[in-house]
Amino acid sequence: MGPPAGRAGAGRGAPPPPAAARGAGAGAGAGPGAGAGLPALSAPVYSLVTRCEAGGGAAGPWALNLVTYAGPVALRPRRAYALGLFEGTLSRENLLRERRGLLQVLREEHAGLTDLLGRQSSRDVDKLAAAEAAGHAVQGDALGGFPALAGAAAWLEVAVTDGPFDRGDHAVVLLDVLAECPGEEPGGGPVLYSGKLRELGLL
Repeated sequence: MGPPAGRAGAGRGAPPPPAAARGAGAGAGAGPGAGAGLPALSAPVYSLVTRCEAGGGAAGPWALNLVTYAGPVALRPRRAYALGLFEGTLSRENLLRERRGLLQVLREEHAGLTDLLGRQSSRDVDKLAAAEAAGHAVQGDALGGFPALAGAAAWLEVAVTDGPFDRGDHAVVLLDVLAECPGEEPGGGPVLYSGKLRELGLL
């Protein structure tokens, strides 16, 4: 997503329904399932947190993006996800270099962060600081040493096991889920879906 939302960018217990997830980056596209003659499918919306190299610019030590091209693909021996990473993004560079990241399952209250997470680049803005300034609490060490939005429905620490597989404007990677837990606000609102973003005119 300003290119597309979530340039890269489960729920508690059971994961949200499997879905092709949108790559991380700037700008929201049509979303999963969109194409000539195809219905627009509604998929869970994630944000990917990745570690920047030292001196990573405006992002500081962390980059965030919006991801709708992501979904669970296996349960055993370890839960696995597939993720689409939009070309040219800092999140993509970070994940392919570090091979680890944090997926956070967003709630509807995070819809207002679509522009920040999906259309702006972590090369230019500290997204954690901007999200906090917008009223969203940040958990400094949410899981696996990664920071995250405290209000997220769940956090998943992930590691790249296969890929990248070049698919043009996105590269696909397979991820193992190393650890997961609910966010810090278990009584929060419903999980954010791409259909909700379309309804709000944000995707």
